[in-house]
Amino acid sequence: MLKLENKNAMVTGGSAGIGLGCAKSFAADGANVLIMGRTAERLEQAKDELAAIEGAGDIEVFVGDAGKESDVEAAAQAAARGGVLDIAVANAGMGISAPIMAMESESWDQVMQTNLSGTFYTIKHSARWMAKSGGGAICTISSIAGVRPLRH
Repeated sequence: MLKLENKNAMVTGGSAGIGLGCAKSFAADGANVLIMGRTAERLEQAKDELAAIEGAGDIEVFVGDAGKESDVEAAAQAAARGGVLDIAVANAGMGISAPIMAMESESWDQVMQTNLSGTFYTIKHSARWMAKSGGGAICTISSIAGVRPLRH
């Protein structure tokens, strides 16, 4: 039996990079995995990669924005097969490569909505499912940019 067989996982920002890496690990251990992201084409490509992994459970995609609470709530509900969500990874994030003095307020708001609010929404809505079923695990991903900012 695989370690995560019959377990349900959700990964925001799951179509590439660290998020896809997490999803691949869960799939390789037999989990059912839902990956969430904003771009349907990238999600479908990632789904094909995940589905090709031997032993993977069911693979689903959810097109949505982690910075929108209703999208995250709906993704968590879709990932909670049988009312159970075992694993959630708050991975979605973005950055703007610009000096702070040149950054537009709209860009700042977009980064904060995705990186901070998206993480909050993922924890909030995943934890609700986990509390109903007796527990689970939530992982949040951060960036090295917090300790090693870009210099312009």
